[in-house]
Order: sequence, then structure tokens, then C-alpha cells
Amino acid sequence: MKAFFLRHRKLHLWLLADLVLLAAFFLCRSHAGIMTALASGATAVRRFLGGICYLVPFSVMEALCVALVVFAAAYLAWSIAAVVRRKTASDRLHRAYSALVGAVCVGLTIYVGFCGLWGVHYYTPSFQDLSGIYAQPVAEEDLLAVHRLILRALREVNARDYPPARIEEMAAGLG
Repeated sequence: MKAFFLRHRKLHLWLLADLVLLAAFFLCRSHAGIMTALASGATAVRRFLGGICYLVPFSVMEALCVALVVFAAAYLAWSIAAVVRRKTASDRLHRAYSALVGAVCVGLTIYVGFCGLWGVHYYTPSFQDLSGIYAQPVAEEDLLAVHRLILRALREVNARDYPPARIEEMAAGLG
């Protein structure tokens, strides 16, 4: 058994690292201070990645999705070929195990990245908690009155950006 684990040591260490990071994430979810600190770090990383992605004229996420599909198909074909090429049943089993654990590690690493970049924000205090402003029910008449007030302010302040005909059209839609 020891020889088996030593033969696949790198994969097992990768799997262990993924599992430890996920366990840490799940254990820290109930601690708002820790998640807020992680979220500020994740926001800096996301801004950096966004700045890089902004430089190209195409959707980087769509390109990554296509690359993932191509990589997964190539990995599957390569793994099947590697298993078939092995001479003994024991070698085939080891190769199949390596391919399976490798695929699991890639999936877990992607999930760890998702949890680190986006998941931490779900466990931070909300805008309502931070500001003390809470959503409350509002009557439809009050919403219409505020909308009309905004339209009147638009007429007075920003008539050059919103032609009067368009403002009247929006106002007429209010009844």
C-alpha cells in the first residue's frame, strides 16, 4: 500500500492541498471578519484579472470555456490511450487511477479558485448590514410619485441630454 501511495505521491499531495483549502473555506464561512478579509484580497485579484481581460477584444471567459472543453476532450483521449498502451493489468489500473485522480484534482482546483474569487463574497456582511438601510414595502402610488418627481427634475436639469419628447413619452407611460 505504501508503494501505491508513493507512486502517486504528487497527485495525492495535490488532492490533499485542494481538500485542505476547501475545508478551510467551509470552516471560515461562519466568520464574517475572515471572509471580509478574504473578499478584499479576492477583489484585488479580480480587478487585476479584469484589467488584463479588458485588453483583449473578445470574451476571455468564453475562450476559457472553449479551452476547458478542448482540454477535457484531449485529456480523456490521452488518458484512454495511455491506459490501453500499458502492458499489464496492474499498470493499466495505475494509469487509470492517475487519470481519474488527476481529473478530480483539476476539477477541485477550479472549484477552489471559484470559491476563493467569488464564493467568499456570499459570506460577507450585506449592504443592508453595513449601512443600516433595510428594504421596506412601498406602495405603488409612492413609487409613481417618486418617478414623476425624477422626471420633473430631468426636465429642469438635463433637458439637453433627454429630449423633451422622450421625457413626455416616459411620463405618459405612468398614466
